[in-house]
Amino acid sequence: MKKNTSIVILVCLFAAILIGCEKEQYTYSQTEFDADVVSCEESTFHPNTTYITLANMYLGQNNYALWSMYMTLANATGQYDYNVTVDIDGNNYTVIRSQQYQIGQKVRVIKIETYKINSDQLISISYK
Repeated sequence: MKKNTSIVILVCLFAAILIGCEKEQYTYSQTEFDADVVSCEESTFHPNTTYITLANMYLGQNNYALWSMYMTLANATGQYDYNVTVDIDGNNYTVIRSQQYQIGQKVRVIKIETYKINSDQLISISYK
């Protein structure tokens, strides 16, 4: 009987702890606007994944001639990401884009503000 009572008390205590542990919840606000490009630099290179897949298939078959050809094509037809630095209210922020921009051009930027749900406290601001 004491064992059953102890188990019931432990289960109730555990349930009370779980109910009391409330997960932090956040809300997000998004705003789109145009910003001026300050600089644009090449960043990460991404080879063509279709040719990479074919190259790996031929590598598995020990066909090095076709592996070499498809790896060359993968690198020749790949793309760069670009780190685009934009001016927002006198501060510079970097966003990543798949195309290159010239200095002075406008680029579309999304401002994401994160708030705590119950207190409307601003947690962070990020730009994408």
